Amino acid sequence: MTLRAALGLVLGAVTVFGTSTWAAAPPAAEAPVKAPSPWEKGVSEAAKKRATALFDKANALFVQKDYGKAIAAYQKALKEWEHPSIGFNLAESLIEVGRYLEARAVLDRALRFGQGPLAKASYATALRYQKLVRRSLAKVRVRCDEPGAVVTFDGKPLLTGPATKELEVPPGTYVAVAKKAGFKVTTRNIVAGAGVTTQASIQLDPIMEVRDVYPLPEALPWAVLGTGLALTAVGVPLWVVSNDRADEADQVFSQSCNQPNGCAVSEVADVLALRDEAEGMRSASIAMFAIGGAATLAGVILAVMNRPEQVEVPVVVPVAGPRSAGVWVRF
Repeated sequence: MTLRAALGLVLGAVTVFGTSTWAAAPPAAEAPVKAPSPWEKGVSEAAKKRATALFDKANALFVQKDYGKAIAAYQKALKEWEHPSIGFNLAESLIEVGRYLEARAVLDRALRFGQGPLAKASYATALRYQKLVRRSLAKVRVRCDEPGAVVTFDGKPLLTGPATKELEVPPGTYVAVAKKAGFKVTTRNIVAGAGVTTQASIQLDPIMEVRDVYPLPEALPWAVLGTGLALTAVGVPLWVVSNDRADEADQVFSQSCNQPNGCAVSEVADVLALRDEAEGMRSASIAMFAIGGAATLAGVILAVMNRPEQVEVPVVVPVAGPRSAGVWVRF
């Protein structure tokens, strides 16, 4: 037997001659002869009269199966007087149109006084009916651990993470959406079955972008290579100048000292000074060549080794508030 069929049997059992018998109509307004019942406290006689008139009108509409108008009339009557009998008849009308979640809330509210003004048989029927309505609903437990994430359920705000929220809904498929700046929008379809609790845990993934990541600082190989080439370039003119100084020393020696009488001591000192200067420059140029060459080779090797890899990195998102500002990065 389906749930709707079971509810129909209950409705048939509690309806006689086309008039709902969940409970008798609210008693007519009259002077109380004893302490007021809990559902009568704070209700004026005028409000009771208005509620009774609306209740009678709603019952007539219910007999005509005009459930939409009957629901509206019952709801107006409840606003005037929250009498359990009105609540029961409203729940019956809501069930007729499949609005079980609203019926559940109305029944729970009406039964808060226990049997109250209901006859024993009517009260027992109301309890059975309440169980049937509860079994027809589904429970959904939504969890999101991401701080600051806003989760909506079927387009309505549900929670802000980290949080867990449980709600009762009619069976069906629902959509939960989680949003947070710097994260991809996450959408979950939740299929809720009658009488069971469906768990839905929502996780957000950060928005990533592809970047080139180098093992070493990107400019390091080129800095080493440039330094090596610069040292080598400086060594070239030193080498040329050292050769010029050596040639100059040979020329002075040839002109001054390559004579039968030899040369003066001062002339020998000049030749030696030129040769020493030439040797110093030559040594410096050789050192420049050696260091520059090694640095150039090292720069080439580093450039080959420091090839980038494309990896996904999280997006840096600026955040600002009334009291703070900054950035956050999700790793």
